[in-house]
Amino acid sequence: TGRYDAAAGLGALSMAIPISLALGLGADVLITIMLGDAFAPATLALRLLSPVFLFIYVSIICGVVLQLEEKAWTVAVMSVLGMVVNLAANLLLIGPALDRYGAAWGGAACALVQILTEAAVAFTMLAMMGRRALDERTGKMLLKTAAVCAGVIALDLALRRSLPQLPGAVRMVVNGSSYLLGVVLGGAVKPRELLEFVAHAFRRNGAPPAALTSSFGDRP
Repeated sequence: TGRYDAAAGLGALSMAIPISLALGLGADVLITIMLGDAFAPATLALRLLSPVFLFIYVSIICGVVLQLEEKAWTVAVMSVLGMVVNLAANLLLIGPALDRYGAAWGGAACALVQILTEAAVAFTMLAMMGRRALDERTGKMLLKTAAVCAGVIALDLALRRSLPQLPGAVRMVVNGSSYLLGVVLGGAVKPRELLEFVAHAFRRNGAPPAALTSSFGDRP
């Protein structure tokens, strides 16, 4: 049976986690910069959607492995079920949330449905892969990264309370620098491994499909 490339999994997680964290903590700043104050009610929705990159990356990696193990139909059925549940939940929740709580909560209801369905699909695929989905290196990386994320969230809350006049963009820079310092010093992310993953991804870009199979194929 096929086995996924652990380096690819670690590389994807190393990219997805900080993106999700930045979206969650800096939602208010990013929306104001990109769309303006008129879209401020969308802040809650973006915060709820922030982990979506993490779940999508996990689903992609697991999906590739399961397809190589000739479980393509299972992956397809799970994806279709996720879309059906997503649509049904949106139809049930968005209208009442808009009517009762306004635009901000209408968008939040849609975001909540999206993140829950993405999470359900990702965790279902992880369960199908079993122990192969989480080796010792990945487990340690996730634990260390979770600790760093908790520290950065605490730092962000402290900055908001103690320095409310601090510009949001500056707060994001402080948070980002703290995260980078924490994962490197804590050993959650090894810069050399991450650079190798990025270089490998660029080399694979444009390669024939067979190259992907060789990365995830049987190994002794």
